[in-house]
Amino acid sequence: MTLIGFLALILVGAFFLWLPFSVTQPSSSTFLTALFTSTSAVCVTGLSVVDPSTYYTPLGQVILMALIQLGGLGYMTLYSLMVLAVGKRLSLRERFAMQQVLDLPGPGGVVRFVKRILLMTLCIEGLGMCFLAGVWVPQVGWGKGLFLALFHSVSAFNNAGFSLFSDSLMGYQSNPLLLLTIATLVIFGGLGYPVLSELWNRFRDSSKPLRWKYLSLHTRVCLIATGALLVLGTYAILYLELNNPHTLGSMSAFDKLLNAFFQSVMPRTAGFNALDTAKLGQATLFITLTLMFIGTNPGGTGGGVKTTTIAVVFFKSLFSLQGRQNLVLFQRKISDSTVNKAVATLLFSLVWINGVTLLLLLTEKKELSVLIFEVVSAFATVGLSVSLTPTLSGLGQILIILTMYAGRVGVITLGTAFWLHHRQSLLKYPEENLLVS
Repeated sequence: MTLIGFLALILVGAFFLWLPFSVTQPSSSTFLTALFTSTSAVCVTGLSVVDPSTYYTPLGQVILMALIQLGGLGYMTLYSLMVLAVGKRLSLRERFAMQQVLDLPGPGGVVRFVKRILLMTLCIEGLGMCFLAGVWVPQVGWGKGLFLALFHSVSAFNNAGFSLFSDSLMGYQSNPLLLLTIATLVIFGGLGYPVLSELWNRFRDSSKPLRWKYLSLHTRVCLIATGALLVLGTYAILYLELNNPHTLGSMSAFDKLLNAFFQSVMPRTAGFNALDTAKLGQATLFITLTLMFIGTNPGGTGGGVKTTTIAVVFFKSLFSLQGRQNLVLFQRKISDSTVNKAVATLLFSLVWINGVTLLLLLTEKKELSVLIFEVVSAFATVGLSVSLTPTLSGLGQILIILTMYAGRVGVITLGTAFWLHHRQSLLKYPEENLLVS
């Protein structure tokens, strides 16, 4: 259902973006361009073969913003809200589907959680819009200023990275209000609804104090991973770009720290940029590539293989080296099924990225590093690019479209749609060792 829902939303969005009233020059509009943009919006990626600020009319930009919002909420969340809006109840099957999509521990409380998702989304985006309006309303007036604030707030919280400026946010390198607001929205969107919901519940319920030891394992792992990646990413980018005259080199000390922090937030997985990505050093691009691949937390608006996947695989590997069979984090044993899912997610993600990169090497005739960066950006639904996207061939665009779609719905979800589950066998086979290293 999730696969079909996202696909239907992409096709409907492409149709509306293809219509003459959505583009400034209808004669140059193609359905492939509309399909690419719609996929990028619904999959909250941000890659675009055209400049949204000049290619689309104000109505087209509204449609683009709507697709970002719907894609960020997710098809199953949107479907559940529509069912509840007409006064119906979610079936048990639909509740289990929502449980899997949102990575909830069980089907109980799904309806309440879906309503909370909508409320949190509107509140956070509304608050972000107010802060951003303080930047743009004085510059361009109330009408355009409020629309810019709304568009970028929606795009940031949903980790989309679409901007209505041709150079993204490079013109605001010295504006801490704008950069910190955008970064905060991206971080909140990437934390994931389960984490935000638990933090909110404990904040407002005095019987459940907001203390570290009382938080769930999922929330603790997500908060540690998010904090660690932000700190390490900021330090690495600041150190590597400190003397680069094309990026941080000519800035003041405060602006250097501000832009290094902003640049470490965006690869996970928003796609806004205040620095020219094409002028970053090779080491910084590698750090950015790594952050893009890891991505955000499960159950949120971001992409990537997810922080929890990396954490499970890393600690399981570490425990194996120590001869420990069970994976235990914060005095909680991680189930074998969770470990297997994490390993499968990591493996098939790498297989997809390598396969698409190989195909692009045949179709685009570009440098390997440029193509890998583009593919990881698309798969992790980031939206950063080293100026390759507008030059993609038709076949190259189709490959990136498929990659954005696979990254948004998940390789495991995509894989299970084509391979039927086998029934659990009651037979026990003899065990034999296999040399693996």
